[in-house]
Amino acid sequence: MASDAPNIVYVLFDDIGWSDFGRNVADSPIPTPFIDKLTSQGVHLTQHYVHSVCSPTRAALLTGRFHVNTGMTNVLIPGTPAGLPSDIPTLPSLLSCLGGYSTAMAGKWHLGHAQHKMTPIGRGFDQFTGMYMWDLDSFTKQMYELPWEAPLALDWVTEERHYDAAHPKVVGNHSVCEARPYTYTYKHYAEPEHATVAITTAADKYIKQHAQRNAEVAKDEQSPLFLYVAYTAAHSPLQPLPRHVARCTHLPAGRRRDYCGMIVGLDEGLKNLTQSMQQHLGENTLLVVASDNGGSVYFGGMNAPFRGHKGTPFEGGVRVPAFIVDYTQDQKYLGPVAPAAATSANAKSEGDEVDQNTPESAETTTDGDSVPLEDVKIAEVNTEWKDWHHKRLAANVSYSRVFPGMMHVSDWLPTLLTYAQVPAEKFPAKLDGMDFTSTLRSADYAEAKTMAHICTGFDAADDALMHHTAASPRTGFLVEMYYANESVFNQTLVAYRLGDYKLIQGTVRDLNYYYESTTKRVNSSHLSVGSYMVEAVVEWQDYLFGKGPSDTLNIVLLHLWMHDLVPLFDYLYPLKSPDAHPTIAREGGLHDTTLRLYNIIHDPCEAFNLAEDPAYASTIAAIQKELDQVAAHRPALLPLDLQIDISHGSVWSKSHVPGDCSTNPDIKPEHCRFTHSWVADDVDPMKQKGIMTATTYRGIRMSQLISQAVRALAGLASVVVIGRMVMKGM
Repeated sequence: MASDAPNIVYVLFDDIGWSDFGRNVADSPIPTPFIDKLTSQGVHLTQHYVHSVCSPTRAALLTGRFHVNTGMTNVLIPGTPAGLPSDIPTLPSLLSCLGGYSTAMAGKWHLGHAQHKMTPIGRGFDQFTGMYMWDLDSFTKQMYELPWEAPLALDWVTEERHYDAAHPKVVGNHSVCEARPYTYTYKHYAEPEHATVAITTAADKYIKQHAQRNAEVAKDEQSPLFLYVAYTAAHSPLQPLPRHVARCTHLPAGRRRDYCGMIVGLDEGLKNLTQSMQQHLGENTLLVVASDNGGSVYFGGMNAPFRGHKGTPFEGGVRVPAFIVDYTQDQKYLGPVAPAAATSANAKSEGDEVDQNTPESAETTTDGDSVPLEDVKIAEVNTEWKDWHHKRLAANVSYSRVFPGMMHVSDWLPTLLTYAQVPAEKFPAKLDGMDFTSTLRSADYAEAKTMAHICTGFDAADDALMHHTAASPRTGFLVEMYYANESVFNQTLVAYRLGDYKLIQGTVRDLNYYYESTTKRVNSSHLSVGSYMVEAVVEWQDYLFGKGPSDTLNIVLLHLWMHDLVPLFDYLYPLKSPDAHPTIAREGGLHDTTLRLYNIIHDPCEAFNLAEDPAYASTIAAIQKELDQVAAHRPALLPLDLQIDISHGSVWSKSHVPGDCSTNPDIKPEHCRFTHSWVADDVDPMKQKGIMTATTYRGIRMSQLISQAVRALAGLASVVVIGRMVMKGM
């Protein structure tokens, strides 16, 4: 057992935008005091990239591959037979079999569960508590298709692997270890707590259980812990706890206010989680925090000053808040940086008049809490650094470590394996990820700067948050790749970042910038009648049916219909926006396919398209060559457009299993049915009865709805006719 390897806790937030944390932008209205403090104690990753939607990022994280090389380029829909391919090794499996780790997960999976082998337990976790799917009511954990119908299913489970003592774990040989037979137990129950609280509680339970197991065995039998905590917040439905949204009443837009409340809940949850980590796991622990994609602007997220949002290849969709914290006193993993390097970053000269008699002081955070100097772990490295740090506190100058180079979510697998002392020669083949352990040790101290909400022009990036001056092993990465016959949108979009430049080819479904709003409506660079119409419909549905039941239909409206209707209205019936970018001509029309090239370093807001300038022809050719290489070697994509009928009375609904609903009085007895794996592991899930394309399914459901509407209207007409006859008879 690698008992001296660090415990690793990876926290993944859902749909958090760049400007939703105070450490990233100067004027974020969302209070995140603990997250901001924690960021300042670690290494702030200011060019951390993911894929633009949920499932692809999660697949890249757990496999160390770009999403296209996992076959998963889009989100998994309910009833899909698809899941993370079983022949691709996963991070928990590798850490367990090559590093001797215990592994646990709490929260949102969303990588398939048609078969047991697709689930968290089937993909290498020893323990799991949470949900298989997404878009669940935060309180009931129910998923809906249409708000006026009964819920499709409940989704909450706790499950655990059990091994026979006759088959001990063989650490160091992944294939032998992975083939080790196991049984598993599970329990479905109606979790009554808010999802953020419930996920934090589950993670805390696994931390305490791990500490207890280690306390009961000899040191050479102890193991480190890998804990993956995947929160559902701040993804819709936007259902914050009252105490959390109470801190957001200054925001006028209702969805932005509720979204703020969800993030306040995350701030509280992360604080509780880290307290448990420090108490029970000790200092030999690494913590990584990141978001799975950019903020969804029509559901409260904000990515300003970057362009775009979740689901787009712009920076607002793929560049997310992220940081790593080393809890060891001597910064064993991230490495101490010499005071000379720190003072050269932006510190005042030694001749500045600073109070030399500063006591063992405390740094004050934005929430008023006093942070003892010893909590800033690096301060204990040496006396020289501590003296420098005291001067900076006395001078009221805030410093933190920043790594401004490119890093991709796929890089975490090889990086964490290296931290876990797994030799590089045992890493799986076909990795796109790169080892950043030595690179992160080079992250220097810089004066903590934050960005404004609006870029003012070319070369707007003048601070450490934006420039990639630090050496990075990564020179480029795949941003997006799907083609018309592979996309639920029936559209093509490919994008690649190489060095300073990003190339985008194909249909970008939203070209706008989005800013903080001073009204109840979303504020974008190019407002239109269409966006107001869609927002009004969503608000009406929330009011009439509730945020949980109406959310799936709202997502269809805002992520599908909006991207077709709004650009058309934007082009035909534009409204004047107070925040229209002064350097950007109005772009619009339906399904714009303009070739785009941006210099991300000098134009991080992607305002100046360089593609038509002949001087950049060689740059475009070089990036196109990278795209061609990826396309030529990618595996077959998963059939993400296939599903089975999920409506009530369908094959899928009949596969649901009973559970314990006594724990939540909000669940009606007739709705106490939980989604569970419904295809045996040795059966091809693509050949199960009732498989159809998502388009076919939507057509069937639309026909059913039209038929229901016709019958309802016919019934209403009959009532009117009979009423008139009665009135005449009187």
